[in-house]
Amino acid sequence: TLECTEFLEGVPESFCSASGSGADGLLPTPRFSRSNVETRDITFVQTGGDFEAFRGVWRVQPGARGSDSTLLNYALFVQPQAWLPVRLIQSRITGEVSRNLDAVRVYSEELALARKAGSAIDSSNQR
Repeated sequence: TLECTEFLEGVPESFCSASGSGADGLLPTPRFSRSNVETRDITFVQTGGDFEAFRGVWRVQPGARGSDSTLLNYALFVQPQAWLPVRLIQSRITGEVSRNLDAVRVYSEELALARKAGSAIDSSNQR
């Protein structure tokens, strides 16, 4: 079970790990974030499950091309139970993150196309 929280102006620094790793019990920090730009974060913390600790941040920021692009960063801290093989969960988590990012990309591209099509229709109706 995960508890998720949305921060429309970015997660407060006091919630984030000083080292950035999340090993100190706070949230890990995405490494490739841009400075001085609008930031929106979704945090998640395990409240029940198979891990000793599982927490992270999805960070969304404007991309380098302005409104035509978005930068999505992800940081995760996982501490497995002593009996759980790390190699087993590492490959599984890597695969899940890749599938999640692919799904986000596909959805975002479809949404952008739909918005552009809607804008073209709206402009043609204003003649």
